[in-house]
Amino acid sequence: MSGAKREVEDRLRAERHSRTLLRNAGAIRQCEVHEDVYIDNDEHGAVEEACRVADAEIAAGSFPLPKAVTLREVMDAVMAEAVEDCPHCLKD
Repeated sequence: MSGAKREVEDRLRAERHSRTLLRNAGAIRQCEVHEDVYIDNDEHGAVEEACRVADAEIAAGSFPLPKAVTLREVMDAVMAEAVEDCPHCLKD
């Protein structure tokens, strides 16, 4: 596997794990109908809580964070994908 492909896969793995932590903290939730859509819950302190959990996992070596990116970059990328309302449900 090429280095570039490995970096992309590592980044995607970190984003998936971050998405799970953000869901568990209540920062985002999946649309009940469209599983590929994440909705920003606008929950005060939830992103910070997810970051605290991620920091602990990084320290323990269990968070798959690539060396080329920061935790904040990964969390921000996931939160940037979250929407206020599911665009698919709004069409229905």
